Amino acid sequence: MPRHSKNNTASSVFTYHESHTLEYGTKKQRLGRDSLRDFDACHLCLQKARDPVCCPQGHLSCRECALENILAQKKEMQRQTKLLELKQAEEDEERRRKEEAAKEAIITDFERAQTKLLPEALRKAALGSSSSSSASTSTSRVGKSRESMTSSSSSAAARGSESVRSSVDTTPGSSRGNGNPASSVAGQKRKFELSEEEVQAIADREKEEAMRKLEEARAENAKAKLPAFWLVCISVLNS
Repeated sequence: MPRHSKNNTASSVFTYHESHTLEYGTKKQRLGRDSLRDFDACHLCLQKARDPVCCPQGHLSCRECALENILAQKKEMQRQTKLLELKQAEEDEERRRKEEAAKEAIITDFERAQTKLLPEALRKAALGSSSSSSASTSTSRVGKSRESMTSSSSSAAARGSESVRSSVDTTPGSSRGNGNPASSVAGQKRKFELSEEEVQAIADREKEEAMRKLEEARAENAKAKLPAFWLVCISVLNS
């Protein structure tokens, strides 16, 4: 700002305006000639304005200085934009890695749970602990166990269907008894249906849970651990 009566005084002490203007520093020196900008000085180079231009706020500057400042601001904005894009790409890559780790954790937990439920021979085959010589034996055992399980499950399913059919036939007010279609619909079992939205929602919940567990494990591992050491002062104080 230009010099005016508020700052152009010969007093040995600060005026009220000067004391409030100079809020920082030691306040041991008055605001002198070098502390103020000339009336026709540029706001950017602080020299006499050449080919002066003025902004809507009333700031005077040289045309060359104004153009250089605008160009520098544009370059800085472009640099900040590139940095923001790089940061966004890094965040997307980190999110993708976390999702992949969560999927691998879900698959590992599922395989571990399924392996625990398998027979001993099939468990060894799944874990890859059996040698090549015993691979054929384990495969035959697995085939026999699968055949026995398949036959038992088919027989159980047949018995269950027969029991359900008999219960439906013997139910009072059934369709065979009175010919009512509503009673036949009520007596039948409803078909289990699972939409794609429900499957996706379940998968998203499992993924979020796995990611939360991974974050908790990572935070637990990142905690500062105090090593075991001996301090003389603690021993002296305790004694």
